[in-house]
Amino acid sequence: LGLLRAVEVHPLAAMAVAILVLDFATYVAHVAMHEIPGFWRYHRVHHTDPALDVTTTVRQHPGDGVIRYAFLTVFAVAIGASSMAFAIYRIWSALQGLLEHANIRLPVRLDNALALIIVSPNMHKVHHSRDERFTDTNYGNLTSLWDRLFLTFTPAAEGQDIDYGLDGYDDPATLTTRGLLALPWREERTVATS
Repeated sequence: LGLLRAVEVHPLAAMAVAILVLDFATYVAHVAMHEIPGFWRYHRVHHTDPALDVTTTVRQHPGDGVIRYAFLTVFAVAIGASSMAFAIYRIWSALQGLLEHANIRLPVRLDNALALIIVSPNMHKVHHSRDERFTDTNYGNLTSLWDRLFLTFTPAAEGQDIDYGLDGYDDPATLTTRGLLALPWREERTVATS
């Protein structure tokens, strides 16, 4: 099944195309998880972390993973991605997730240079801001191409001195494993502004 199976494409070119398409699928899924309230209920577990580090990478509700994999599956079947391309994408994605959530600060010039191609640490840190203007940007996974193409890119320079987490979700009971697993079924909390 899939487009790459229907046309003659060199195996390396097919793998590159499949990886790019899978990365686009992850971008689309990420945007959907922010825009569709039912999906956000699961994805907000990832955003409640008040201290961004490599553990944030795996701080996800199982429902978040189901949503993400549903998008990946649809795109993988449509494009005809090989199991090898899918495996390479997932391994690369997992390693990239550790890098972009890592508690490291690169010099701004280096981070900006990296963000021309990949999702750099500071570029992704912007996405974890409590400020919704920034939270709803920088959705990319492997490459910043999709954010640039669809105008959801915020420069990495904005990734300095970010206040992480979600307003209204700082209660220690909410941030426990049990609290996070139950979070999708709790009402959205809003914080009164003065």
